[in-house]
Amino acid sequence: MSRCKYEALRDNMLNGYAYHEVLWEGEEPVDYVFLEVNEAFEEMTALKRDEIIGRKVSEVLPAVKGDPADWIHLYGEVAKSGRCARFERYSVPLNKWFLISAFSPEKGFFGTVFEDVTDTKTANKLWSFAQLGRIASDMAHDINNPLQVISGRAHLLLMRDRVDAETARNLRIIQKQCDKARGVVEETLKFFQDRPRKREEGDNNG
Repeated sequence: MSRCKYEALRDNMLNGYAYHEVLWEGEEPVDYVFLEVNEAFEEMTALKRDEIIGRKVSEVLPAVKGDPADWIHLYGEVAKSGRCARFERYSVPLNKWFLISAFSPEKGFFGTVFEDVTDTKTANKLWSFAQLGRIASDMAHDINNPLQVISGRAHLLLMRDRVDAETARNLRIIQKQCDKARGVVEETLKFFQDRPRKREEGDNNG
């Protein structure tokens, strides 16, 4: 493929693309340098080509050194072994999730093709939270009904004549514990009801 065709393909890809050279201390990867990026890369990362080409990732994104994803060692292994890798990772410096394919056409160098999957990850979490909310609502119904029966029966027994002091004390304990359990159920439901509202308020404020 001619250089012209290669650049046209690179720059018109919908996925982000970047090509790098790994820097080593002995056999240990310690950094990598941006050599090429495409327009989709710029859009997904908000990093500008003119500002990063020829620079180390640790200079462009200083927080990369402490990122749990361990990008430098991860890509260093690809550049050393020549094996391709496909993975999903959260980038702390960019505050985004990416689905990445990494490859090495030449030892010591690696390329990445990736897509931003942050919205998908967020939607999945919201769906999971909504599911938990529905389960909590069903459980609250199943728990509150028997609690109401138990508390009601205890109240009726207390209303009877000739209830000795010990029995009355135990019945009041039953009522108190039923009220406590209902309070826990209500707080749990409130938690699931308030979270979506707080998220929506945060989105609106942002």
